[in-house]
Amino acid sequence: MAADKSPLARAENWYAQFRGSKYFVIFLGVFTLTWMTMHVLFNFDADLGIFNSSFSVEASLMTSICGMGIEAVRSLLVNWIAEQRKHNDRMLALTEAVRDGVVANLDVAATIKEMLSQ
Repeated sequence: MAADKSPLARAENWYAQFRGSKYFVIFLGVFTLTWMTMHVLFNFDADLGIFNSSFSVEASLMTSICGMGIEAVRSLLVNWIAEQRKHNDRMLALTEAVRDGVVANLDVAATIKEMLSQ
């Protein structure tokens, strides 16, 4: 997701960072305080339906952003695991080759020892 520089990706990244900051909490407090003040003083949004809907929309946006982020991380992990498996297979082949070489050298050493002891 970091390599994607599309305007939508930048906006998503900015919003996710903003939502996780202290500024979001401050904004949320000011927004709620202002809305409730307008509600009490002027009977604005009498049933608080718009207020509730605005939080529902915000939660839906954040859920979709989190979902996209999770999918991007999952994709990266799948690729990383595949690369690790390839690396592990190469290391196993090298280890087996070394083991086979050691076994072959032990066999040669045993044969030489037998020949010298006769």
